[in-house]
Amino acid sequence: MNYFELLDIPQKYDFELQILEQKYFALLSKFHPDRAKSADEKTNFLSSSMEINNAYKTLKDELGRAKHLLLINGIDIDDANIKNKFPAQYLAKIWQDFEFIDDSDNLQELQNFRDQKMTEKQYIVKELIEAFSEKITSAATLSALMLRYTLNIIENVNLKIKNVAN
Repeated sequence: MNYFELLDIPQKYDFELQILEQKYFALLSKFHPDRAKSADEKTNFLSSSMEINNAYKTLKDELGRAKHLLLINGIDIDDANIKNKFPAQYLAKIWQDFEFIDDSDNLQELQNFRDQKMTEKQYIVKELIEAFSEKITSAATLSALMLRYTLNIIENVNLKIKNVAN
């Protein structure tokens, strides 16, 4: 299912999240199970509400939105063949980042590292916007993979910061 069509928003990476939210709440109101007039209609509304919730959750998330746009274009970044095409130099850098997180117990270093990764994330999102707007799916695929790994690194460094701070 195309979540952009379901929520009636432009099929592009960079759209106004406020529009997404407005469309989401309007559809939720329309298909709320309490508005159903029969048991069958209630079942259908429940199913529709679940799909609307999935669409909203996916499109609100930067990585989810990229993955969905790529799926619409026939590319699944979870596919092993796609993952195997990830450039080795990026994988080496990712391993270095994870090793740094594992090895460091210096709170300030970890916080600085997290800030650096947050800046990288913003840069990757800009690359995604450009790749999708120019319909360069190969660049969008690479950027989506980079975003996935960067978000994973940020999550791991946040956990390490929490552990070191306690």
